[in-house]
Amino acid sequence: MRRADRDEHGTVAEVLVLFVSALLAVGGLLLVLTGNTPAPAELPHTTAVVSAGKLEHSTPEQLITDAMLDYRHDRIQAAIAELKAALKKDKNNSEGWYDLGVVAQFLGNTSNAEADYLNAIQADANYFPAVYNEGLLQNSGPNTELAILYLGRAVRLQPKNREALLAYGLALENGNAQQQKQSIGIMQRARLLDPRLVRPPAQAQGLSG
Repeated sequence: MRRADRDEHGTVAEVLVLFVSALLAVGGLLLVLTGNTPAPAELPHTTAVVSAGKLEHSTPEQLITDAMLDYRHDRIQAAIAELKAALKKDKNNSEGWYDLGVVAQFLGNTSNAEADYLNAIQADANYFPAVYNEGLLQNSGPNTELAILYLGRAVRLQPKNREALLAYGLALENGNAQQQKQSIGIMQRARLLDPRLVRPPAQAQGLSG
């Protein structure tokens, strides 16, 4: 590789590291409940009781909708109860498993989050949010190959998703020599989607906000 190529790649990599590191610090850009529900800024201090009648008689879709609302208002235990009730009625509901994984990861339980995301993927192998979040989880740990596997699948599902391309490119950088070479093309694709990625790191940090 020519020196100019290495310098350009190194500069871009520094920008991307800052950007995606910021995403990972808050759990990843897609770590929200379906329906774009924002995660609470801090751990909830309130609990709510869900009636047994509601859990028994509501449809899975209604329970998931109610869980989103409870999550938004820091009623985390209520949201968990509703999601589990929805999945008891429909164990192949990918959105329910994904949302349960989001809650688990928000609470710091990455093992449960990983299991929930994998259940969502088992229910629907093309469910992008779960595939992407599973890749982010693996990318924040030691299993580079799994991170590359899931983030690569996420990119194939949404080839123009900038966040997926960025995360995939960084995962490839941690791989073998061939994968590191492949990362250059992936990051160039991300830059085409957002030219701001070539700015100095101090400016690029604002992208995560």
